[in-house]
Amino acid sequence: MKQLVIIGICLLMSTNIYAQKQERQTGKMQADRQQEMREQRVSELTEALDLSASQQEELRELLSRRQEARAETRQEVREQREQMRENRQERREEMMEENQAFQAEVRAILSTEQQKKWDLHRQQKQAEMQERRDDRTEFREDKKAENQQKRKKQQKRKKKKQQDDN
Repeated sequence: MKQLVIIGICLLMSTNIYAQKQERQTGKMQADRQQEMREQRVSELTEALDLSASQQEELRELLSRRQEARAETRQEVREQREQMRENRQERREEMMEENQAFQAEVRAILSTEQQKKWDLHRQQKQAEMQERRDDRTEFREDKKAENQQKRKKQQKRKKKKQQDDN
């Protein structure tokens, strides 16, 4: 039994180590790709503008700072999106709790017969809301299919025109 536990721990550790290694390699490949892109841009501009060696170096620094700033911006945007998702979920949960509390308060002031009517009324309202959601979904799906058909027709016309031109 101890051997199985030890094997399991070793397996988990090796998986974690492999994942970290892959992450480092991916980061290195991205850094290499960015370096390659910077050098390509410097070469392109050197040829087009006849840049001096010092201008080339300054341009490399500018491009490097620009890439870093863009990477920071992308990371900030990712974090903001994640925060928005979390906030949306928290707000949804708060609203559900508020709604449940409201429902309990309403039921508390109603008689047994009124509670039955209230429950029926709520079920009807929920069914109406679901029907509207379904209608909206159906409308979106119809629009999507319609747009796909239009694109197919446009592509066919375009191909036919290209064939006619040839």
